[in-house]
Amino acid sequence: MKRLAEFIPAFVWINCASSEITNLDPPEAPYILHKPEKFGDSWSDELGQEDKRVLDDYFHRKEVLHNMLGFITFSVGGKSHTIDLGGPHDRGITFEAPRNSLMTAVTYRVFDDLLGSNFMKATLHNVESLYSPNFNFVVGKYGDNGSAETKSEIKTYLAEYRRRCGTDDWVLHHLACEGGALFRRYVKKESRFYILAHDAYSKVLRS
Repeated sequence: MKRLAEFIPAFVWINCASSEITNLDPPEAPYILHKPEKFGDSWSDELGQEDKRVLDDYFHRKEVLHNMLGFITFSVGGKSHTIDLGGPHDRGITFEAPRNSLMTAVTYRVFDDLLGSNFMKATLHNVESLYSPNFNFVVGKYGDNGSAETKSEIKTYLAEYRRRCGTDDWVLHHLACEGGALFRRYVKKESRFYILAHDAYSKVLRS
């Protein structure tokens, strides 16, 4: 079997001209477990009324979410706050996070950073993943990064994105991002078509 890549050990110096690899052997850093309070987070802090208003406004502005989800619930300080999005009532997401990090992410429009953290917990209710439906894109990419929150703003945003990258790259990008999830949703794993497609995909990776 053809090797896809050659793994290089961590903490090395690489001479790109000669391909020489030199181990740096840095000293091991001490393992110190810091309490969340050191960074302003306390898991016992609860949401205030103004916090709830800010959260409601933040997610209600993301119009596309209204078609995707029925609710988003935040469990903060042992108490829950649910945002009704008006979509399918049985589809939603529950996030559990400390108040300070949550409100900082929403206030400064960096919710994507919170999604990538290793301490916020997400429970999916009849939702395949945070990428299907495209919760991550609607909230983090389009909304926070692109300042596109309404349906018309997202339509304009994507049209400009498509114009800049070209039709071919646009189609390939969507196939890479959404093709796998859509394929798994509509094609059964035990079907012959699924097996053939899986084999073909594996051969492409090995080529």
